[in-house]
Amino acid sequence: MRVKAVLAVVALGACAAEPKISGQGREILDARDRGEATARSQCASCHFTGQDGVGARVDAPSFGEIAVRYRDLRIDWELETISQVGHYAMPAKPLSPGQIADLTAYIRSLDHQDRDDLENDPGPDRPGSHVRRIP
Repeated sequence: MRVKAVLAVVALGACAAEPKISGQGREILDARDRGEATARSQCASCHFTGQDGVGARVDAPSFGEIAVRYRDLRIDWELETISQVGHYAMPAKPLSPGQIADLTAYIRSLDHQDRDDLENDPGPDRPGSHVRRIP
């Protein structure tokens, strides 16, 4: 009887498990998750880091607005500049290349127009953008 109970618990656990995502799809989700965490820890003191809303500074655009504004531009270049010298009233925010890549993935995920294409082409080298690889 005890064996049957254990097997039942194992079977139920298998049913509740998250769907498996492998390869590039999993990496994209991981990058988005890390990017969201970085946004919350590094940017949320001024920006609203979700799709729509107002952050602590009314003049700081939400990440959803940034996603639309930089839809056809290289947001990773902008983040690299912000990391080094800041942006208008925003002081420099040192970011590693990995954090820049993760923030880029997260911001891109907030643009509804790009969501369908994200699985196939998550990076900054999307067709139509100026290609520049950051070392």
